[in-house]
Amino acid sequence: MARKSAQRRGAALGAPKPKIEPRKTPLTRRRWFRWTALVVVLLFGLWLGLFLWGRSSRANVLRVYDRALNRAQTGYLQHTAATLPDSFATLPQQFQQGQATPERLKEAARTWQQDFADAADAVRALDPPEQLEEANQIIAESLTLYAEVAAMYIVLADERSVASVAEGSLANRLQGQVDALGTAIQATRNRADSIRRVGIQAVNALKLSWGIASSGDLVEQLPTDTGGIPLDLGTQGGP
Repeated sequence: MARKSAQRRGAALGAPKPKIEPRKTPLTRRRWFRWTALVVVLLFGLWLGLFLWGRSSRANVLRVYDRALNRAQTGYLQHTAATLPDSFATLPQQFQQGQATPERLKEAARTWQQDFADAADAVRALDPPEQLEEANQIIAESLTLYAEVAAMYIVLADERSVASVAEGSLANRLQGQVDALGTAIQATRNRADSIRRVGIQAVNALKLSWGIASSGDLVEQLPTDTGGIPLDLGTQGGP
């Protein structure tokens, strides 16, 4: 009996003890997780800072360029307001209607030609954002074409003066030359208007894509000189 009792006690003593599992540390309190989260937050903050700095920097570059673009075009823009007495937008029409003499058109056209050519050179000398290099050249080319139009006005004024006092077949021949020159002026100015519009629209499109609000320093639209030149410009003008 005693032996059996001892065997039972030995069996009880040799039974496996229940394992006590240690309590797991929550994920958010683990050291490696905290360090990983910290690194991720720092990297995200660095990326966000660089992104915002880059966006602000490129926006400033565009604003600076637009201000420079307007300054470079001063020689052109100062002649395009319809309210000016000898405006590039209105004086040719006045000449067509007989309200301006050939001498007045010629004198104004000489000023236009010089100022437009200077404006074209100034625009070409700008350092635009990479995305606007082509647009900058397009705007400069339009100013060169406007200078060519101004030079044509000088010739037109001279030919109209001669045609107005000529007689017979000579008068008819000279009038034909005046009409042909008026057609060439129309075509050149329309082309200048067209490509200038392309350049201005490219500037505005980039401004919009970069989230730049409208500003008086930024180019918003074409000047008021896009109405074109009548084909019969030389047939009715002059005294």
